[in-house]
Amino acid sequence: NFPVGDGTISVKITDLERKANINTANAQLLQQTLTVMGVDADSISVVSDSIQDWRYPPAPPRVAGAENDYYQSLSPPYYAKNAPFDDLSELLLVKGVTLEMYWGTSSTNHSPANFQHPKLGFGTSPGEAPDYPIGLVDVFTPVSSGKININTADVNVLQMIPGVDTNAAAAIIEQRAGPDGVDGTEDDIPYRNGGQINAAGVSPRVIAQMKNFCTVSSSTFEVDITAHIGDSCRRFVAILLRNTGA
Repeated sequence: NFPVGDGTISVKITDLERKANINTANAQLLQQTLTVMGVDADSISVVSDSIQDWRYPPAPPRVAGAENDYYQSLSPPYYAKNAPFDDLSELLLVKGVTLEMYWGTSSTNHSPANFQHPKLGFGTSPGEAPDYPIGLVDVFTPVSSGKININTADVNVLQMIPGVDTNAAAAIIEQRAGPDGVDGTEDDIPYRNGGQINAAGVSPRVIAQMKNFCTVSSSTFEVDITAHIGDSCRRFVAILLRNTGA
């Protein structure tokens, strides 16, 4: 916060490339994410196929997906969007997506050190409530360049990349954290290209695959400004795009 006249203004800038883009995530990345979350194996195909059906033009639904026939059978009925997600909360309208999947049922916004190992899609016992260490809201954004910045993504998002497991994600973060071993401090050493991940002990095969999903810079940012003057409060949110090379 900083003072302005008789009030205060707070500004928060969020790098959107630190998350994956829900509009460009392919089936492989969607299924990897749901597996890391611990979604039941029977639900992974339903959610993955339904997300893809929701964001693409009308067509016969994928094997486990859904189109208007399904959504019109609900109460109240509604239509499939058949267009890209504008707001991530639209996921709550998609077949198979639950509030628990969206928000996560364990502590969200936790630090990487507290990350729980994925349940690998084995599901829960009969009558047991699902327990997701992260939610879709923690790892997806509807607006970004479409690639994940390996310099800002947390351990959860890194594990969404096919081939990157808990150990590889931790190694990537440890290397970029610099001498003090604490990510997000002044002595961090950002990757200048994807090949430098090799020094973190990640296999060449995984590095080659990561090139399809990753970047080392960011171009999309969300700016959240809150202004307080007396008893009045206003909030403004904007998306800023940085031109290439700027």
